[in-house]
Amino acid sequence: MNTASLLALIRAGATARAWDEFTRLGLDQVRDEPSVLTLHGRLLKERAREHEGDAKRRGFLSSAEMYANAAELENTTYPLINAASLSLLGGDERRAKVLAELTLERLDDPSTDSDTPYYVAATRAEAYLLLGHQGRARDELMAAIERAPKAFEDHATTLRQFTLLLEHMELPTDWLDEMRPPPSMTFAGHMSISEEDEDAVANVRRAVQRSGAKFGYGALAAGADILVAEALLAENAALTVILPGEIDAFRAASVTSRGDAWGKRFDRLIRDAEDVVIIPNVDGVNDDLAIRLAGEVAMGMAARHAALIEANCCQLLVLREDELEGGGMSGVLGRMWRDSGREQHIVESPGKATRYSLPSGDAHAPRLAAAVEIDLGGTGVNMDLLSDGALAKALAGLPGLIGTPSWRGAQLSFAYQDPVTALAAAKLLISTSRSDETRAAFDYGIARCVDEPLGGTSLLAGSAVHTASEILATVPAGASYASGAFFYALVARTDSVRGELMGEFETELQSVELYALLG
Repeated sequence: MNTASLLALIRAGATARAWDEFTRLGLDQVRDEPSVLTLHGRLLKERAREHEGDAKRRGFLSSAEMYANAAELENTTYPLINAASLSLLGGDERRAKVLAELTLERLDDPSTDSDTPYYVAATRAEAYLLLGHQGRARDELMAAIERAPKAFEDHATTLRQFTLLLEHMELPTDWLDEMRPPPSMTFAGHMSISEEDEDAVANVRRAVQRSGAKFGYGALAAGADILVAEALLAENAALTVILPGEIDAFRAASVTSRGDAWGKRFDRLIRDAEDVVIIPNVDGVNDDLAIRLAGEVAMGMAARHAALIEANCCQLLVLREDELEGGGMSGVLGRMWRDSGREQHIVESPGKATRYSLPSGDAHAPRLAAAVEIDLGGTGVNMDLLSDGALAKALAGLPGLIGTPSWRGAQLSFAYQDPVTALAAAKLLISTSRSDETRAAFDYGIARCVDEPLGGTSLLAGSAVHTASEILATVPAGASYASGAFFYALVARTDSVRGELMGEFETELQSVELYALLG
């Protein structure tokens, strides 16, 4: 296992596993390789964050020492400024200032290995902040952002670091707000808007302008979707289109069915969009479910992007306000967003909502399912704990269990209607197993219950179950991986989840993004 693999484990949230591998390889004894020392510092920092009080401070100081050792071996500023900031967080203000001064000297030295223009200025700003020069820190940070105005994720990393340091120093953080990136927006609304409705166009455009959004996420059905997307592009926003199926099929079913003029506008938007994401309906059993899945993914993508860049996120709905409590698709998505506590705007429109077919009472009907596959640690798992009746009762007591959970050795497969509940059930099992080897995988998609051939149980079948099972094979011990669909549907509902993109994974049925769930 190389340092890149260890870093992937850290990003996956498997810090304990990464530390075990790091020490097993003897890397904790290395003192002459800057990349290893930097990784050592990163591991010590992550381990320190798991503690409180004196243990946390000692951990930060140990991390600072490793970064400082790396800085002595290479002529760069990254490990040096990290050593300075971690010294402050560890309570050694004097050393933090000494290292900050050294950072500024190294930045002014032409022989120093150069970083990007953004990080050169941002590092200078951080050094000034550690030295107590808040005004100069602000000016340098503003200069950094001006040098790379669209490097929003880099900005966010710096803003998070500055917030952490300012809070530790008990200084105001509100001056950082003016440097935060613009908001992201997810949008939805009914299709029954006339293509010639100038009032609707004007009202939507005003709402988009007021929001200040520069990133938009949604579908492109005729009516509201297209109006909002056009208004976003008019404001020079980046548009990400999320469709529940291939472009031509969606265009025929949800765009030109309302008039050919909508088709031309759809084509222009597809051409001008920053990205077009297709949610494959590999089960092909229910259009309404596929549309809802795409809507949830769009909401999660908007919220995720806003979190990555430390920005606000809002939802714009074009419908009658009373439709929020109705059965239309936009109302369903609107209630979910409202329940998350995020900002929501409604543009009143007299149009009629398209009815969303809620899952029927038929246990075998197709539905959206949050599927979970857990390997509870193989021979290391305490099966007596897991077979205890109280645990089974606790799982059954969580709302929305679909079908009957099934065992394969120490591997358990089950599903819930809601991703939040599915994750809560998985965490309950993981904590009960008491094994560091436990691995979990999640997917969200269309599935249905089928009768087990030998009778007595009802099992879940469909791509969500299949994909979760395939993902599990890629998960390292102690970690949890989710498909993009599960992760985005989770983020659409709550801000309390964190994830790290691990890359693309090719299943037997489709290509999926993989996210490591953190915390």
